[in-house]
Amino acid sequence: MKLFISTLTLFFTLNLYSQTPKAPLPIKDTTTLLKEIRQVMERENMPGLMIAIVKGDSTVYAGAIGYADPEKRKAVHPQTLFHQNSVTKMFTAMGILKLIHGGKFKLDDELRKIAPEVKFQNQWEGTHPVRVMHLLEHTAGFDDVHLNKMYSNKSEQHQGLEAVMTHKNSFISRWRPGERMSYSNPDYEILGYLIEKFSGKPWYVFLEEELLAPVGMKYATFFHKNNKTEDYAVGYRSSKAQLTQYPFYSPIGTGAGSALFASGLDMANFLKLFIKNWQLESGPWLPETYLNEMEKVHSTLAARNGLKLGYALGNDKFPNNPKVTFRGHFGDGEGFNSLVLYNREHKIGYAISNNAGKGLWPLSQIIEDYLTKDLPQANTTAAIPLTSSIAPYLGYYQFQNPRSDKWNFLQTILGGFKLQKSGSNLVIKSLFRPTDTLYRVKDLLFKRKHELEPYYVLGRDDTGNTFFQGYRSEFYQRTSYFPILLQQILLGLTALVVLATVLLAFQTLTLAVLKKARLNILAPVSLPLLALSSAYLAYWAMVNIDSTNKPAFNNFNIYSAAIFLGSVAFSLSIVWGLILLYKRWTEIDNKWVKRILCFNLTVLACFAIYLAVNGWIGIRVWSL
Repeated sequence: MKLFISTLTLFFTLNLYSQTPKAPLPIKDTTTLLKEIRQVMERENMPGLMIAIVKGDSTVYAGAIGYADPEKRKAVHPQTLFHQNSVTKMFTAMGILKLIHGGKFKLDDELRKIAPEVKFQNQWEGTHPVRVMHLLEHTAGFDDVHLNKMYSNKSEQHQGLEAVMTHKNSFISRWRPGERMSYSNPDYEILGYLIEKFSGKPWYVFLEEELLAPVGMKYATFFHKNNKTEDYAVGYRSSKAQLTQYPFYSPIGTGAGSALFASGLDMANFLKLFIKNWQLESGPWLPETYLNEMEKVHSTLAARNGLKLGYALGNDKFPNNPKVTFRGHFGDGEGFNSLVLYNREHKIGYAISNNAGKGLWPLSQIIEDYLTKDLPQANTTAAIPLTSSIAPYLGYYQFQNPRSDKWNFLQTILGGFKLQKSGSNLVIKSLFRPTDTLYRVKDLLFKRKHELEPYYVLGRDDTGNTFFQGYRSEFYQRTSYFPILLQQILLGLTALVVLATVLLAFQTLTLAVLKKARLNILAPVSLPLLALSSAYLAYWAMVNIDSTNKPAFNNFNIYSAAIFLGSVAFSLSIVWGLILLYKRWTEIDNKWVKRILCFNLTVLACFAIYLAVNGWIGIRVWSL
């Protein structure tokens, strides 16, 4: 899990649209396949890679390539364990389904009734209660894990209600449960607790006995066992030719959403379980109907309006391949990126994990091309022309389901788009992405030209408001553009003021050194620069902690203090600058300098108020 600090500077890293598949690579055999994989590893500076590839009843490859610890030149072996991070959620979801099959509770049971000791806030509980399915599908509306509740530098295993409630500040429904999906790790903390409550065992023990052992995942484990470090790959942060080792951090809470470590041999057996429709040699792990339920989206507005895409019960649909659609899960964090995908219809699947935190898209393309090389090109659904009934759905749509309201608030301002009709199709126009065209497939379901099935839907929520859900479950609501435009203008002016402040301060200080500027102007000119420097200090401290030592968010220290004091100094410097400018207004001879200072400080003051409203001024990251 990563801090979304990039949204403070470049929001448009949000991936609304899928990447267009590239031309297939000419891979004919496993030798060529592994050669291509090694070339990608070298190019991307990946020290080690876990791989599991299965096709039909055969294991194409199961093991690892490269180094578990490049600093010690320790090579991987087939049993080397790679941190799977959020892939763990598939296993936890299957544990919940096991308990449901055993009659312990039901998918649509209300959380307050089966576990009243788990305290949460939901202002719509009377009509839209939080249910088990909402936790599985991330539709309870809970905030993602807070900065100071991510990792601990102590190697410990947490369980029980106390561990769950370490995330109590995230357990607040931000919208009606079951309305929209927003990825929330604390959801799976609660699910881990439900496993413990209804099985009578720690959640990881239950999964080891009921899932890992029957499937044959004999090397996999939950949590890092420090006394057997030789079995684990070491996580690194990779940049160009440099690798920086991450220390291992234990997840705060139960770990039910991120604690799995597995080898290529383990993941090959896990993939076969799905390809064989959950059939083991001894019989079904669970009836196939439960697997069908796991792949079905139950609770969202989009699903109720006919969209099949979306996060289901601990798994998602990945529609990047031009021939088939894969399902599975992705995981990333602290030096590892992991991915497990399968397609039951064609009995193919793969799992990969690298220990450099590098993106997996280049490797996915290579492996998927190999697995689908004998499959025909899929026929895409023909488009249906739009009618005049689309008119009420046109207009501006605002992004409405950030993982965290605090960390991703800029997404709601910069992530919207205008939906317009062009001929017989829909056109999406936004600030930071190229114009895109959507083709109607059925009712109000749409797809892009190259896609196999519809991944977009229009509809109305329970209050009659128009919504749009796009690729990767981004949720938008139609709204007036004017208030959004005002905020976008403020952000644009702030960017302009940053440049103007630096240039004015440089010019004034240069003239002062040359004794061509009066000294009484130095303070009003320098204070906006001091404000920006303070803001940068807070930003630098936050980025530094996030990239090198996340447990530092948990307590008061020099870095967390810098975040707090830097944000406070930013606002105080602006106030001080405005006061001085007022007092020395008549003493400043150059009218353009006065105007620029007045403009700069006014815009910065508005921006400081904007940050304060969103909780960024005086933020105490250690007590979120």
